Amino acid sequence: MPSIRTLRLLSIALDVPISYFFETSDPADVQRYIVRKNSRRLLRLTASGVVKEALTPEGKGQLELYELTLNPGVSSGTDFLQHTGEKAGYILSGRLRLWLDN
Repeated sequence: MPSIRTLRLLSIALDVPISYFFETSDPADVQRYIVRKNSRRLLRLTASGVVKEALTPEGKGQLELYELTLNPGVSSGTDFLQHTGEKAGYILSGRLRLWLDN
């Protein structure tokens, strides 16, 4: 069970989006713009209890959106990853503690 950090490093090395490592849906269900809940590609990180669902269609586009489900008390770990690009988040329920630049 690789960590999200490991998957990100692999995606950079292989020049593929991180969604490349998700469960694939039936190609007949793949749509160009809309991803229905039952067609989302999933990545389950059982060791940490994180479930990551792709909200954007498969492809090599610049924008990738995900819905993350985190168990209470879960941490992304102490190894930090720096990469180009931008990140955004929206918390649907609960609370999140986020550290940036120490």
